[in-house]
Amino acid sequence: MQAPESDPANAVHGAKVMVIGLDSVDPQLLERGCAAGFLPNLAALRSEGVSGRIDTPAGMADDAVWASFSTGRTPAQHGRYHFRTVITGSYELLRFKTRNFDCPPFWEALSQAGKRVAVIDVPKSPSARQFDGIQIHDWRVHGRDGETATTPPELAKELAKNKKAKENFDKLAPSYRRQYIGWIAVAKRAETKKRRIEESIALLEKGKRLGMK
Repeated sequence: MQAPESDPANAVHGAKVMVIGLDSVDPQLLERGCAAGFLPNLAALRSEGVSGRIDTPAGMADDAVWASFSTGRTPAQHGRYHFRTVITGSYELLRFKTRNFDCPPFWEALSQAGKRVAVIDVPKSPSARQFDGIQIHDWRVHGRDGETATTPPELAKELAKNKKAKENFDKLAPSYRRQYIGWIAVAKRAETKKRRIEESIALLEKGKRLGMK
């Protein structure tokens, strides 16, 4: 028997969820800004949703916090305590890279469960390897682990080849950047994806938003 559409359980099941993480923000300054009306959009999100603070455990860097958030595991399990890591069997210190993770982020499981997911620059976190969605990694974060990578990966490669297109892409508002990425990501055929990437680069070279010829 199918539950009626007005059933609260159905509403929750079909709801869209947005998670925003603010790295290195001064929480007291943010709270004062929301209360004073200087940050109306953040204030609305806080009042209509759920918000909270995350503290970095003593002796660890924010690397450990972000990695635990994205993987759902403790630092002892995901292995990231700091931006540097000790190589097993030695005392050698190397900078922690995304490839050093041996566990996936939670959005990989969401994608595999059939959920549509868009992930924009979650810092200090692994990239999803088996992923059908939109993913931008190491783009505007501080302390990047490596080169900017995207899903679909072809977009980052083509932007790297075209300085003007990349500059214009970086200047776009986040919503317009997502339009480009989403338009490419939903293409099922390789030739369709290739054509859309070429069209995107041509538009970005001219400083155009998607849909503006």
